[in-house]
This record gives sequence, C-alpha cells and structure tokens, in this order.
Amino acid sequence: MEEFNSDNEKIDTALKANADAVAAETAAWEAASPLVKLMTATPDANTATWQIDVSGIDLTQYAKLLIYPHLETNNNQPIYMRVNGKRTGYSNNFNGSSAAGSQKN
Repeated sequence: MEEFNSDNEKIDTALKANADAVAAETAAWEAASPLVKLMTATPDANTATWQIDVSGIDLTQYAKLLIYPHLETNNNQPIYMRVNGKRTGYSNNFNGSSAAGSQKN
C-alpha cells in the first residue's frame, strides 16, 4: 500500500507541475500578445439588422480595430457591415483577399 500511495503522490506531483507550466505559458503568451479583446456581442434573436454600440470604448488608443464576426445565414445571402454608419473608408479581408471600402450597403 505504501508503494501505491508513493506512486500516486509522484503522479499527482507531475500532473501539478505540468498544469502549472501550462498556466505560466498561457499567461506569458497573453501578456505578450498585442491583441486586446474589447467586447463580445450576441443578438437576442434572428435579425436582418443588428447594431452594436461601441461608444463606451475609447478607440483612439488603438492603431487598428479588427472585427471577427461569426455570422450564419440560412440561404447563403451576402452580409454587409457598416462601421459608424459608413460603408467606405475601411478595408475588409475575405478569404485572404483585401479590398478597401468595398462594402455595398
């Protein structure tokens, strides 16, 4: 029984060391990342128009704003996005190709 307890203690120690190393590496990676998650938003129901209020975020302290939408449609209809009511003056990147101000709506 003593050998069993000793072996389990060794396993527990190794698992804890591994978990601590993973946590330290994750913390270091997050601290070194230049990306900052400003918000997450989810619509309440299916909608054709969705407005997201970012007025509470001081965007002047950032050089670039990246938006990563995860959007699903039932019939593969196109999705257009406006930023602050504007449809031009910013760039989008779809499937690796970039086009400045190519939004149509």
